[in-house]
Amino acid sequence: MLDMLIQGGRVVTPAGVGDWDVGVEGEKIVSVAFPGSLPAAATQVIDARGKIVVPGGIETHAHAVANVQPGARTLVAGVPNAGPLEHSLGAIWGGTTTVIDFAPVPHTGDLAQGIHDYLAPWRGQAYTDYSTHCIYSNRTPPDAIARYHELVEAGFPSVKIFTTDIRPPEGRQTSLTPIAKIDTGRLEDLMRQVARHGGVLAVHGEDDELVMYNYLLAQQRGQWDWYNVHLIHSKLVEELAFQQVVRLAARTGAGTYFVHVTASEGLDAIAEARSRGLPVYGEVLTLALSFTCDRYKEADGMKYHTYPSL
Repeated sequence: MLDMLIQGGRVVTPAGVGDWDVGVEGEKIVSVAFPGSLPAAATQVIDARGKIVVPGGIETHAHAVANVQPGARTLVAGVPNAGPLEHSLGAIWGGTTTVIDFAPVPHTGDLAQGIHDYLAPWRGQAYTDYSTHCIYSNRTPPDAIARYHELVEAGFPSVKIFTTDIRPPEGRQTSLTPIAKIDTGRLEDLMRQVARHGGVLAVHGEDDELVMYNYLLAQQRGQWDWYNVHLIHSKLVEELAFQQVVRLAARTGAGTYFVHVTASEGLDAIAEARSRGLPVYGEVLTLALSFTCDRYKEADGMKYHTYPSL
């Protein structure tokens, strides 16, 4: 007997939209069928006539738990940082039922327990299911890379890496998420581990040397106002990083997911990789689809910004 039967709704699936019934067992959708073709007996029957039925969304990129770690500074004076409670509440109102956060991989000891400890603020504070990408960086010892399989076995198959430190040294304290670039040696080793154990690599892809030199040029040219950020986090910055990571994906076979793609050059790199049959994917933010860097100079232009940049 089904645990839940949803009848009469307009059902949206990856294959199309139709008037179907949906059967659920436990927390899994087990059947999508023509009306009346599923057993009528179910623990719960939902009449969805006049409604749209969609699978719960998965938010694959959320910065929540770092905001409420012990000792985390307040980002806006007088306003508490938004943590798992606020993030998951906003998600569930939008039909998103799983939120994936970020947590740094410990250098020693029980890697999985270290991840669980970092995620502690989620426990009892979530309106959704939750998980995390596990961050590796140039500070990660080789042993922790070799032990990546322990994270997979604990239910954390996704890792996050940054190919840049994003901000110049004097600005890195602004981020609460433990951001640190990874060097090519560690990245190649990690990608082989990811491929071997069936995981996935999430990539913030920007060429660090070019980013940091662009910051230097901006200072010298009097372009240090924040609204010139697109001159620093440029299209070429994304293109160079994506090409290198795609080359490593081809060599290692690692499933690769580029986060917040902002440049057509980055999109082209993903498309070319996929045309070759590589397991390479990307995401794009609504901001990048809707606005350009011209908006930055508006009075409240900061609301359009997220890294890398428009």
